Amino acid sequence: MLKHISALTVGALLGAVVLYGAPRTAAACSGCSELKGITVAHASVAPDGVLVFNYESTWGPLGGLGDIEEKLALEVRDGDGAPLEGKLERAYNRLVWRPACQLDPGAVLHPRFEYSDPDPAGLCGGPVEQKVFETASVRVAEEPLAPLALPEACFSTVYSFAELNTGLDDLACCDGAFPYHENDNIGGCEDEPPTIHYDAGSCAVVRGFGQATARFSWTPALGDEDAANTVALLEYERPEGVLSIHSLLLELDASSGARALTMTRSEALDVRLTLHSLATGERVSGPWVRSNGDVSDMYLGSIEVDRSAELDAACADAPYTCEIIQGASPAVLWDSEECAPYQHSMIDPSNIGNQDPTQCALYSGAEEALPPERDLPQVCEGAVDTETDTGTDGEGEAGCGCAATSPRDAGLLLLLLLSPLRARRRRSR
Repeated sequence: MLKHISALTVGALLGAVVLYGAPRTAAACSGCSELKGITVAHASVAPDGVLVFNYESTWGPLGGLGDIEEKLALEVRDGDGAPLEGKLERAYNRLVWRPACQLDPGAVLHPRFEYSDPDPAGLCGGPVEQKVFETASVRVAEEPLAPLALPEACFSTVYSFAELNTGLDDLACCDGAFPYHENDNIGGCEDEPPTIHYDAGSCAVVRGFGQATARFSWTPALGDEDAANTVALLEYERPEGVLSIHSLLLELDASSGARALTMTRSEALDVRLTLHSLATGERVSGPWVRSNGDVSDMYLGSIEVDRSAELDAACADAPYTCEIIQGASPAVLWDSEECAPYQHSMIDPSNIGNQDPTQCALYSGAEEALPPERDLPQVCEGAVDTETDTGTDGEGEAGCGCAATSPRDAGLLLLLLLSPLRARRRRSR
């Protein structure tokens, strides 16, 4: 009887070596991606805040459209129909409209997008007709943004082992099983993952990836306006610099309102929780901690594990492994003339590290704070004729004249100036 082991899709394993993935759609392969919709991310905004929008393309939420802000014209009008001056940007795969002036408390804003794509490469079959997207209105709150502060969070590390079944060298077999597969061409849009076959006997996957999932969870203390303008980041340090997984991947517990950011990696990294204000550029970060907790580095990445019980139950004779050779048909196979007894590993992945994500340690206390990256929004003093780059059509008076910068909170400004900054943090392992 022909037996087979299918290659497993591992796209959900963030940070593991992803060798096989689910086949992508024809649209993804062609490079064509069109805008399908835009929604505003919040119902209200602080007077000194920004408007944040989510968008969706034919690739799914936030997929493709790398230069989407260049294909969009945004007009924001107040309740009287007057266009407001501001600038459209993109941050963390969101669209951000930054008003030139502080918004009037109590005002109601009406955003309207116009989208057109010349499609110069012809990926979508020609130019996309102009589309108009009107989002829900946004109310301007009475209170300014609150000072940015790190929430009291809970940090946990959960260990897991994934049998990725990535190749013939990950197997041990017995009773005349000599596995092979026909296709060694992995990747691309149309390629199917190879299927491993064997004509007799039994095989078991004895190698996989040990992984540690670092998880920060917390209950937000921010109001709606502050939360809408704040991005939570799980930052991790690599030789090339500090990278991040941001709050597009937030888990939300509807019953408790808790949030969580997780990262699964097959290597040990330093991680921390950071909040970043889209309105001001302020950042506040917690202390660095090891992503693998108390799990030894030797259990991360590619490891052999004990499958003796499984093999003993399935095999009449002792298990073995063989050298891998290239052939004509099949393309890749075990060499039945070059085999050796299989030596069982002593590692049982079920006994490594914490397996319960609810077991966590308190994570609190800001270790690093960075001041605003840009000036606070200016206070408007009456409407005058000004130019705008937000796509206004010339109807009404565009925006307003702005006076000198007026800090929203002198106490916050003083706090930021006095915050101790460190050029480089020193951590202990």
